[in-house]
Amino acid sequence: QTDINRLLQAHLKRVGCNTGNVDGAWDDSSRKALELFNKNANTRFDVKLASLDALDTVRSKTDRVCPLICAKGQKEDGGRCVQISCGSGSFLNSSGACEKRPEPKARTADQEQATPRHHAAPSGGGGGGKCFSFNGRSYCE
Repeated sequence: QTDINRLLQAHLKRVGCNTGNVDGAWDDSSRKALELFNKNANTRFDVKLASLDALDTVRSKTDRVCPLICAKGQKEDGGRCVQISCGSGSFLNSSGACEKRPEPKARTADQEQATPRHHAAPSGGGGGGKCFSFNGRSYCE
């Protein structure tokens, strides 16, 4: 029975229905794979155990039976899932599509003047504090 399980798992993987291990253990992943095969190939095999009838039918399929489902951030390319890469100036958004990066906004003269600027304390005072300018005035610690 373990050999039948392993062979059926391998052929279910070949036709795109099994994403689990090919280890001979007929577990939930294997049952789900056979369910997917039943759904996409219009068959009605008992998913509780691997059978020779199911193995023969799956083995007879030469092409993919189950659709390729790619993870978020991936796309189908030649029957495989590949990572989506965006060109420079773009990023991958939460929907999995490339989106152009927004241009940084130019600062106005008013914004420049209102932003505090930090300067080193003048030497010679020995205080070692920090000075900054705000709204055209200088302040030192």
